[in-house]
Amino acid sequence: MGMGMGMGQPRGQGPLDIAKERYAKGEITKDQFEEIKRNLQ
Repeated sequence: MGMGMGMGQPRGQGPLDIAKERYAKGEITKDQFEEIKRNLQ
């Protein structure tokens, strides 16, 4: 139940929400985040 690092995802979160969280945590760069946003549009 949401205990592992990066394991699963909370309900109601879309890919963009996940990307935002990963960017905020420093797991991905701004460029990677922008690329994800472009790919999802």
